[in-house]
Amino acid sequence: MLHLILHMRVPPQHILCITFTNKAAAEVRERLQRAGVDPRSVTAATFHSWCYSQLRFHHRARQAGRGTAAGFEQCPTVWMDTDLKRAVALALRLASLEKGRTDLTTWLQLPEGSPWGAILARAQEAHVDLYNTCVAKAQALLQKQEEAKKRKPAAKKTSQAGGGAAATGQGAAGSELAYDIL
Repeated sequence: MLHLILHMRVPPQHILCITFTNKAAAEVRERLQRAGVDPRSVTAATFHSWCYSQLRFHHRARQAGRGTAAGFEQCPTVWMDTDLKRAVALALRLASLEKGRTDLTTWLQLPEGSPWGAILARAQEAHVDLYNTCVAKAQALLQKQEEAKKRKPAAKKTSQAGGGAAATGQGAAGSELAYDIL
């Protein structure tokens, strides 16, 4: 690459250097800097980061009404390992929830696909003791969840303090609790 820039007089901004690792891309930029070439003038990136930058660029161009569309309504998001783990855990939880709903519907002799409200009403009516035990466990889980929120570092509390579901304790956290109970 230095040969292209220094001897062949190729403008650095016309060079695209694709690497397989972040470490290799950083090394390319470091070598350019040692040779007196501004490392920001050459695009040195991993295959994944360069492709993602192209998706973002073309998505923005589409929003601005110019250029070609990348074919996405929203700009694609890159999932990190933690995001993927959360998505899989939610999918498993939802699958388990649906199985629980089917089992309860059968056990309570309700029509297939009965809504949760009908299942809970029938459980309360037919099995008062069991229903009361479940309610007590749900309340204990809610209390435990609230105590855990209070123990979180102040930084996380401030990021959630803007309002909405996270600040009020409703929404996603409440629905996750419902999945865990059922």
